[in-house]
Amino acid sequence: MVSVKRVEKRDSALLRATLAIPTYARCVEELATNSAEAQATTIAIRLQIDSGAIEIVDDGRGIDPNRLETIFDVENKMTALRTLSEALDVKSRHVAASTSHAVSFRRGAALPRRRVDAMRTPGTIVSISNLFRGVPVRQKRLRTHAQQVRKNLYHVLVAFALVRHHVTINVTDFVGDVIFRSAGTRSVQLAFAQLVCQEGARKLRKLDCREGEYVLEGWVSSAWHTSRSRQYLYVNSRCLVNSKLHGVIEGLLSVGMEENGFPVFVLNLHCPASDCDVLTNPMKTLLEFKSWSFVNRFLSRSFDEFLGRDEPKEETTDLLASSSSSCPSSFALHIEPFFILRSKVTRRDSTSVQRKRSHYSEFMDIANCSQNSCKISHCIRGYQETDYQYRRALWKPEPETNDTGEISSWKRLSVPRVDSESLGAIETQIRFTKEDLHNVSVLGQVENQFIVCLMKGNRDRKDSLVLIDQHAAHERVRLEQLEKELYGCGGSHYEGVSPDAVLPLDRPLAYKFSGLTKRALLYHSSGFERWGIHYQFTRTTPTNVDIQVNKIPRAFEDESIGSDVRTTIKGLIIEVAERILASTHATQTTLSTLQNSLNSKACHGAIRFGDPLTVSQCRSLMRQLSLCHLPFQCAHGRPSIQPLINL
Repeated sequence: MVSVKRVEKRDSALLRATLAIPTYARCVEELATNSAEAQATTIAIRLQIDSGAIEIVDDGRGIDPNRLETIFDVENKMTALRTLSEALDVKSRHVAASTSHAVSFRRGAALPRRRVDAMRTPGTIVSISNLFRGVPVRQKRLRTHAQQVRKNLYHVLVAFALVRHHVTINVTDFVGDVIFRSAGTRSVQLAFAQLVCQEGARKLRKLDCREGEYVLEGWVSSAWHTSRSRQYLYVNSRCLVNSKLHGVIEGLLSVGMEENGFPVFVLNLHCPASDCDVLTNPMKTLLEFKSWSFVNRFLSRSFDEFLGRDEPKEETTDLLASSSSSCPSSFALHIEPFFILRSKVTRRDSTSVQRKRSHYSEFMDIANCSQNSCKISHCIRGYQETDYQYRRALWKPEPETNDTGEISSWKRLSVPRVDSESLGAIETQIRFTKEDLHNVSVLGQVENQFIVCLMKGNRDRKDSLVLIDQHAAHERVRLEQLEKELYGCGGSHYEGVSPDAVLPLDRPLAYKFSGLTKRALLYHSSGFERWGIHYQFTRTTPTNVDIQVNKIPRAFEDESIGSDVRTTIKGLIIEVAERILASTHATQTTLSTLQNSLNSKACHGAIRFGDPLTVSQCRSLMRQLSLCHLPFQCAHGRPSIQPLINL
C-alpha cells in the first residue's frame, strides 16, 4: 500500500512562492506597489531580465527598523521573494528615524540586521538577484524570451501607472536604456494621454459613484476602440486581467449602443477587502464577491446615472427570471443571458417581456419546447464534441406537431459513421455564399462562444439556423483589415507593401549574407524595398555582404526587436531574395513570413471563446464579416460557420 507523505517544508514554501509571484513582471509590480503604498512619489527601477536582477529605489516613508526582519517571516509576497531569490537585500530609512538599517537574505536564509551608512532622505532600496532560483523553466524563459518578458512588463507598468498616476516612475536596464517612463500627473486622464493615447484622452468622461462602502471611480471614453487593449479595470487599485467583471461592465456600457468595437475605460472599484476574493495569474483574474447581486445592482445604477439612462420606477427583475416559466431550464441557461444586461422589465408589465424579445421571436418559437425534448444547447454541445468531418451530417430536424399544428420539439438524428463519398454528398446539400451573410438575422450569443443566426433561404435551400464561431469570424475580419493596412488593397493579389506601412527602426538590425542572397541584395534593392525592407551596405567582401536594415514592414510593429524578430526578418530577406531570383516578373502573391505574422496578430487580437458579446456587437461583427473577401474561414483556415438545423 502506497503511503502518503507530507511535502517537505522547503518544497511547499517554493510552491507557495511560485503561486504568489508567477512572473517577472508580477515581481516588479509587487515591489512597485509596496513603494506606492509607502506614499512614494518617485520610483526608480533598474532591471536585467535575462539574469533575473531587479533593483528598486523609492522616496516613501521607509520601513520601521523593528519591522524590517519580521515582514519577511509572515506568509506574504515578500516572503515569496525571499524564497525565490538567490540574494535579497533591503535597505531602508524610516521617516521618523535618523539612521538607516539593512537586512539581507541568501538563498532564503536571513543574515543579521545591521546599521548602514545613513540615507540622506527616507525611502527604501530593494535589490534582487537570480530571481526564480530553483525554478529552471522560468529561469530559462527569462534568458530565451527576454523581449517578450519585457513587452509583458511594459503592459503591466502602464496599468500600474494609470492607477498610481501621481507617482513618477522611471524604469531602465543596467546599461541605462529606458524601458518605461511615466511622469506623475494630476489625474488619470493626463496619465492616459501620456501612456496610451493623447487623442483618446480627450474623449474620456469622469465617473464617480458611491453606495455605502462601495465606490466606483474612473474615466469612460465616448469613443470605442477596435480591441479590449484599452480597458483598465481595478479592484482596490489592483489591476484585473480578463476577469468576469470586465464582461459585466462591458455589457452595461453596451446597452442600446450600435458602436463598432469595444468600450474604453479606466475604472477602479473600491470595496471592503472582506467582500471580495481575487486570485491572479498572468492570463486571467479569478474574482468573486460576497454578493454579486449587490455589485451588479450598484454597477447598473452607476452606469445608468453616468449615461443618463432612465431607471425603472417599479420593482424589477431580470428577463431571465420573468421568462423562466415559459422556457425550458436548459434553454434559459444557454440562451437567455444575452439580454440580462440589455433590458429589465417590471413584474406588473408581463407583455413588455415579449416586446423586449421581439427580435428573438423566431428563435423562441423553435426553442419554446417541452421539457422532454432535445434542447438547442444539446445541439451546441454536439457541435463541439463531434468530429468535425461528420458535424454537417449529425443534425437534421424532425418536427413533431401538437394539436394546434405548432412545432413542439426537435429531435437529434443518430447518424452512423459514413464513408467519405457519402459524406461529400451530404455536405454539398448546404452551400452558403457571401451574399447570404447580408440576409442574416442575429439572434444572440450562446455560451459566450457562438453567435446564433437565422440564415434566410433561397431557391436552393431552406431557412437555416447557423452558428458563427465568434473567434474565427473576428479573426477573419481583423486579418483582412491588417492586410488592407499593410498592402494598401484588399483581396488576394498583392504587389508589395504599401509605402505607408513601412516602419523605421531606431536601432538598425545587422546581418551577414552570402551566396544567392548576397547577389539579390547587391543588384535588386528595389525588389526588397517593394516588400518593406530598406537596408544599407556596411561591408562587402568577395564571399559575404554585411547590411544594416533600417526599415521593416509595419506588420512587426507590435513586436519588440529581440532574437525572435531578428530571426523572422532574416527569414523574410531570404524569402524575398528567392522570389526575386526565381522570376523577373512581379509576383502577385504575398510572402509566407508576412502572412504568418498577420495571421498571428489577427488571432491574438480577436474576440476569444468566453468573451461575452451584446446583440449589437454580434450584429456589428456580422456586418464586418459580410464585407470580407473570404468570410467562411479564419486566418488559419478553420471554418467560421456551421449549419445547425433547417427550418
